[in-house]
Amino acid sequence: MWFQYPEKLNKDSFRTFTLEPGEEKDDLQGSLEAHRLDAAPAYEALSYEWGKRSESRLMKCNSYDFKITQSLDITLRHLRLTDEPRSLWTDQICINQESYDERSAQVSIMRLIYSNAAMVVAWLGPATTESANSVKGLLAAFSNLKEYSSGMDHFPDDDHLAEMNFPLRNSRAWRDLNLMLGASYFLRVWIIQELAVSSKFQLLWGDIAISEDEYESLKNKILFLAMTEADGKEDCPEIIWKSVPFNFLGKDKWDDKDLFELVQWASKSEATVQRDKIYALLGLAGQRHYDVEPDYSKSESGVFADFAKRVIFTKENLDILEYAYVGDPNESKRSPLWAPRWQPEDKAAGFDNGKFTASKDTKALTNSSGDTKILELRGLEVDVVRDVHHRVPEVHDDIAVALEMVKSHTVPFEQRHKLDAIKVIILTMMAGRERDVFWIAHLKRPEDKSYLGNFITYVAIIFMRTMQPTSYDEKLFGLIQLALKARGPVPQDEPQIGDTFKEQSILDDIRRRYPDNPEYISHARDLMVILEHSKKNQGWYRFIEATTISKDFNFFIAEKGYVGIGPRCMKAGDQLCILFGGSTPYIIRPASVADEYLYLGSAYIHGIMDGEVIDAWEKDKDSENQEFREKFFKLL
Repeated sequence: MWFQYPEKLNKDSFRTFTLEPGEEKDDLQGSLEAHRLDAAPAYEALSYEWGKRSESRLMKCNSYDFKITQSLDITLRHLRLTDEPRSLWTDQICINQESYDERSAQVSIMRLIYSNAAMVVAWLGPATTESANSVKGLLAAFSNLKEYSSGMDHFPDDDHLAEMNFPLRNSRAWRDLNLMLGASYFLRVWIIQELAVSSKFQLLWGDIAISEDEYESLKNKILFLAMTEADGKEDCPEIIWKSVPFNFLGKDKWDDKDLFELVQWASKSEATVQRDKIYALLGLAGQRHYDVEPDYSKSESGVFADFAKRVIFTKENLDILEYAYVGDPNESKRSPLWAPRWQPEDKAAGFDNGKFTASKDTKALTNSSGDTKILELRGLEVDVVRDVHHRVPEVHDDIAVALEMVKSHTVPFEQRHKLDAIKVIILTMMAGRERDVFWIAHLKRPEDKSYLGNFITYVAIIFMRTMQPTSYDEKLFGLIQLALKARGPVPQDEPQIGDTFKEQSILDDIRRRYPDNPEYISHARDLMVILEHSKKNQGWYRFIEATTISKDFNFFIAEKGYVGIGPRCMKAGDQLCILFGGSTPYIIRPASVADEYLYLGSAYIHGIMDGEVIDAWEKDKDSENQEFREKFFKLL
């Protein structure tokens, strides 16, 4: 007969599972008992990988048949003692998974269940005897390491490893350590809370046991010895950390965090039940949980939509829309499109570090809708997309195509922009920002024309590499000409070409190849000057870094001459809008019903990222000829 849960739990109660002793091949059996949270006997809470529901095994619970996943079967067999019972808490057994009400109630007290446990046992998975033994030896070497050199910038060489009694670089121990640290267990979103709130935890991999203190010491020593940095040599190992074990396994970071921030940080983690992308982090949010309560009777889309609306209403801004990735707007299971799903493969727009203020200091204005899948926001109509270019791998090819698009729409472009087309397009591909040389995570507005020099350097390197004995790439040469003209004369403080044999030989070779093209010879000399300067400031690399943000976007031009980069799914006819409370403009697509739109994503639109549309709208608010019309947008 199958096991039936005997009673409903009170809101302050939970169950523990007593695992009976046995040998490795004996059937699993045990019993469930309910307790008040404040009066439970000592127990250990299990943190593990749920596994596939389709791969199940049978055990006995209270003498009745009980189905568990193969993953839990393996875990319990490893934890089972041979001579005495073991009191455990594990969600798969201790919570009635068939009851939405019970699951919701138990998840709401999950923090207390794990924090009250005598120990949280984290089962990473099985390990082969050879791998376990090699990692054991490595862990012992780390434990015995009391003094070690500082200032390393890459993985120690064999001499340093020998001095510290570590295995040499070619030892399998380093590969096996990566195998342990790369366990799929670390992808689970639930483990962040399970380990963070524990009184103490222990990691188990095969028959290896690592205490919390040992793990923290191991991580610190690996980082201090620069073992996460390879030196480029073929024999150099590199310790690879997943984001969860590296960033989240610690107790000093979890003091009343904002749930929205937690969900962002953990978005690369995985969950068997997608609602848990939010619910699994509730216990770490303290008071900043937006009044979210676990409810497994809600649909996944309903949970994500409700969370997004709560964040928008509370924060009065649209920052959360930055994370709503839309691959195919016609994919029904992603509806509503404006509600982020926080999937590992989803890509945030990436504009959040740009400090943009497209809607200035306006607050998000929402209108209540009877349909939970509709987000009704107030904002301004800006323009309609006229033409779209789907990005290709090489950004200089994109810029060349973008220039042709602008030529096809010269009148509206020139009416809209005062800068040369090449400047506008390059800045657009950079999303108007470049990385700070001294603070790489900080994006700043270019302060001078150095971005043009960086672009010229990048194209010049490609140009010089592809130059043939009797011909050259005219498209690349044209880009260089436009950029040089827009940049102006080479500043006097930049290094000039000297009279070295190498430099003169290059120029003589160019003169011989292209005797009838003095313009090319002149530009070649300028290119050599710029390339010489680039050796010192790495301009070509800075350009690549600056344009990385746009590689997953499309370039577009709109009816009024606006140019920008937007979502891959956008097409001609889509609309540009400013939504109050949003840091960027947005791309939307008219639906079949008036004032309803498919939300496609954030955009960078040159010239309106710092509140210019809001300024124009406020100036002409009382005019009969307003350029930008205010309205409510019903986003689907």
